[in-house]
Amino acid sequence: CIRDRRLAAQMPDSTRDGAIARVLSVRGTVLFDQERFRKAADHSSRAAAVARKVGDESALADSLNTRGTALAMLGEQGPESEASLREALAIHERHGDLAKQSQIIGNLGGMAWFAGHWDEAGQLYRQAAETAFRAGDVVPGALAQANLGELLTAQGRAVEAVEVLSNAVATLRASGYTGASFAETQLGRAYAVLGERERAVEALESLAPSWDSDTHTDVIDLVIALAEHDVDDGRPADALDQLDTALAGMGDVGVYAAAAQRVRARALARLGRHAEAQAAIEVSTSQATVYGLGYKLVP
Repeated sequence: CIRDRRLAAQMPDSTRDGAIARVLSVRGTVLFDQERFRKAADHSSRAAAVARKVGDESALADSLNTRGTALAMLGEQGPESEASLREALAIHERHGDLAKQSQIIGNLGGMAWFAGHWDEAGQLYRQAAETAFRAGDVVPGALAQANLGELLTAQGRAVEAVEVLSNAVATLRASGYTGASFAETQLGRAYAVLGERERAVEALESLAPSWDSDTHTDVIDLVIALAEHDVDDGRPADALDQLDTALAGMGDVGVYAAAAQRVRARALARLGRHAEAQAAIEVSTSQATVYGLGYKLVP
């Protein structure tokens, strides 16, 4: 990044600021992909300011998208992050870029999901998928379907979720996409909710290599669903062992910590370990607050 700025400094004044805006914008995207969300938000804010000054709408839209999404991942979704995404969406609508419209619509859906506005999130996820498929962008379309499947499962509509997620997984596999673990995890979760434990465990075993990769946090969602099924099925000790083993191996699981600790609390309470259960509930509540997961705070 320092080298890029030095090269940009050698450019004519008429092109230098635009180049710097694009460098900062790309840097913000890289930081986001590395899950360094605070730095991503800061870099993207600077990139947006420079891009706005020189009138580079492409760099501006990309920077605003990264900024708004990074703020949401930090639990700071609200008027500021939504305004960034809405402005980025308006730019791409003016330029007719359906692929980028789909990405931002999906990000808005994620914000609605975090805030507990599930009907709105479902509409946005469907719109994101339809827009991506219209653009011929099948992988983003399938990933939007995976998000929709997650939502349907959370709403107790697991039968619908299996249909949506099966299509998403099939598309991702057929395209050769290597990051399908989220969709596969959500399909396993839907099976767990339906009580089809063998199929859910099969999905978990196929995802075991992801535990040591950058996508390991996808897997914890399925572990949580299986553990909850075990608690409901009268096996709280198995649920606790499964959760504690996964959490010890994965470390920080980010937005999934609230759900993991909630299920741990249920298992501990069933085992008569009430003080530990209360401590787990307090951690769960704290994590839900940190990440702005309003729907997880509703009694």
